[in-house]
Amino acid sequence: MDKVILKDIANNNDLYKPTVMAVISGLLPLCFLLIQKTADLKTRFHRVVSALIIILSGLVFWRLRIFGLNSEFQILSEYNTLYNLPATLDRSYLKFEVYLLMGFIVGTLIAILIFRDKSRPLMF
Repeated sequence: MDKVILKDIANNNDLYKPTVMAVISGLLPLCFLLIQKTADLKTRFHRVVSALIIILSGLVFWRLRIFGLNSEFQILSEYNTLYNLPATLDRSYLKFEVYLLMGFIVGTLIAILIFRDKSRPLMF
């Protein structure tokens, strides 16, 4: 695994990654507001649990991406290249922010399904 090197192939997106991560982090209150408007959060405990569901699902998706990349890095490091050059991988291929956003969306949907009013139909 030490033979795989991450490089910035196109180094023109220095502002892109921090901006996207800031926007995704800014979507957390929006996801929580969506849960409050659609679900029945009666107590502070329900609100804390719903926020934890969103954050933990985002972290789980992020961790699953790391797990998938580790298996890909393991496969890349097994190749024996000509002149023993290390395998390189573009950093833009990692896409951690996309997986974090998907985790937040899935966490929001899970929290809505858990805390929704069971007497009302699921579809409006």
